[in-house]
Amino acid sequence: ERFKGRGKGKTKTKTKSGADDDGGQHVGLELQMSREEYVASQRADIPRPFQECIAAGGHVGAMETYEDDELAMLPIDGSSTARSDVADEIAGILRAKGEELIGTRRLPARVRLLHCRHSDMVSRLTMMKQDIGKIKDVEITIDFPYKNSLRATHCLYQSLGEETDYVIPGDDLENVQVLHVNMVEVMTEATSDWLRDYVKEGGILVVEYPFACRDDRTWVSPKRPNNGLDDLLGCTEADRIAVDKPEGIIAEDHCSEIAMFPGDIRVPAVGWRVELATTTGETVAVWKNGGTAAVWNTFGAGKVLVLGINLSLGFANTPWDNSTGDCLALGPEQEAFAWMTKQAGLQPLSWANPAVRVRRRRGPKHEIWIVVNYATDRCKIPLPALPLDVWVSNGCSVDSSDHLSLVGGGVWVARMPLLP
Repeated sequence: ERFKGRGKGKTKTKTKSGADDDGGQHVGLELQMSREEYVASQRADIPRPFQECIAAGGHVGAMETYEDDELAMLPIDGSSTARSDVADEIAGILRAKGEELIGTRRLPARVRLLHCRHSDMVSRLTMMKQDIGKIKDVEITIDFPYKNSLRATHCLYQSLGEETDYVIPGDDLENVQVLHVNMVEVMTEATSDWLRDYVKEGGILVVEYPFACRDDRTWVSPKRPNNGLDDLLGCTEADRIAVDKPEGIIAEDHCSEIAMFPGDIRVPAVGWRVELATTTGETVAVWKNGGTAAVWNTFGAGKVLVLGINLSLGFANTPWDNSTGDCLALGPEQEAFAWMTKQAGLQPLSWANPAVRVRRRRGPKHEIWIVVNYATDRCKIPLPALPLDVWVSNGCSVDSSDHLSLVGGGVWVARMPLLP
């Protein structure tokens, strides 16, 4: 989707994903491009979705062609086209570097995001217009809070250098360091027990409200969280206030719904302000009115961090480039997320940069790094070692201090030594 936003044509991307045998994701990418995508200014961006598909553990990629002479892959005389040049470039890299790619796998993420299809359904239903008597008058929307919030959770972790994998209720959580649960309103008894077992065995659970407020029939639960999950969270939901914050107004002077985290991190609420009532948990963040905004609780051998503020929903419409022009600067939601990940025991990665995405594939003798700069300005990250060889430089370079300098929108692909 970020690639789509860069072009002026009618680019469409489709992905198909599923569970891989190493607990990761395997992804197929289908890329459709219109004529406008071939202008010189966009030419360098076309291989990027395929490079990222490979980095994400992709097994297949396809470039579709429109059925007309101008956009066919090759004309009848066999001469090259802009489209065939792109395909040849991608195929050439895979052909030349295939031996190094074979046997490599994307590293499983330390963080897993829970996807709950029932909560996704509820989110979609709540966005439907009340008057649906005339189907033709119904406005189509894809602006669903659950989907937007979950996508933003992924982007928040990504801005801190973390990758994420998805799980569904009942999946095996062995070796999962952090399980993040966001806007899971529908909570069944089976899922409740699954979460308890994970934390009891030493897992770290992060919960962003709203949470566990509907049963498996989607009926609203009078006691929240339902299924007695206050033993796991160390708190209950005391109050929920809808926040109608004017678009673009985030200054504290204009918004009283502020959550205050340690380190003077202040984040305005979006959607709701949920006040929590502690039972066995410890208050670690408060609302401006003094109410509890976040709770830290011990359960068995594990820990649970409960957020009455939905940081992800607040970050959902944040532009990738920081408004200050500093690609290293963090917004309030990112600062709170950085604090949260430290509490969860995730040591920050040395190359983490809010505007740069580092994807790694590991084999028995080396790693493949695919690094993308999403900022329009040049960014620099430290490398843990010098590359063995560089496959794609795209105007990027490594200096004498082992720092990788990436041009705005640049992609760097290299074979790296194995890291511990």
